[in-house]
Amino acid sequence: MRQAAAQQQHVDQRAGAVAVTVGLSGLHSVRPWEPELAPVFIDGISLIHLPESPSPWPAEAVARLERSDDLPELVWLKITGPLEVDAVASIVTVYQAQSDDAASALQ
Repeated sequence: MRQAAAQQQHVDQRAGAVAVTVGLSGLHSVRPWEPELAPVFIDGISLIHLPESPSPWPAEAVARLERSDDLPELVWLKITGPLEVDAVASIVTVYQAQSDDAASALQ
């Protein structure tokens, strides 16, 4: 398992959607590990809460990461599309980019 402090992935969504950046901190696992991922569109995204012990994890998460009593509350982020990303982290932050219309209104 590769440990890292944080990773950010910029996600350009298809026409009519909003661009977002997903920031992960306190990484426990990332598959695949590619520090310089290029911006891509996505087909799907899910975020699953993984509570601290002794609360149970969802069945599909049990085999994803070795669980121990010292693990904090976690989130499991799965992005599907041309690029598949599967990450478990302590903190996930989603930033929404301003649209061109909103940005031009600020000038």
